[in-house]
Amino acid sequence: MRMVEGKISDIDPGKMQAKVQLAAQCDSDGKQMVTDWLQIGFSGPDIQYIYRVGDYVGCIMDDTLDDGWIICRLYDDKANLDSTERKSVFRFKDGTKVEVEENPGKVTITIGTTTIVADGSSVEIKGAGQPTFPVVHSASPCPVFGTCHLQPSTTIKVSQ
Repeated sequence: MRMVEGKISDIDPGKMQAKVQLAAQCDSDGKQMVTDWLQIGFSGPDIQYIYRVGDYVGCIMDDTLDDGWIICRLYDDKANLDSTERKSVFRFKDGTKVEVEENPGKVTITIGTTTIVADGSSVEIKGAGQPTFPVVHSASPCPVFGTCHLQPSTTIKVSQ
């Protein structure tokens, strides 16, 4: 068995398989070698990672590099770990950021200049634009029954 590194060059999300262009392996023409379809591993039933073309990954391969598994994504030289034990941060290539804090239970989503913060009792939207949905509050009547169905503790706050 060998540990190898490379970048995902093709992906089949339905089969959870990808091809990897190996960083340090060349074929007989001097081009970087690309593996056959490799199974993508994951950490468990409650954690799922998104793999994309261009992701830098670590693989375990047989000695001939004919078969193996993608076992993880690897950090590039510019990466930093800004997550702590109680806070997970997910950054996407378009700049979108999702922060999940375990205690207190809170989720913060940043998309461009808009930030959405949600916890167990409220949702707050800050940013450049107005929300595209109506603001619902404790006095909002149901169009069918004419009374509000929200629990009194539910608050939705919209600010600019």
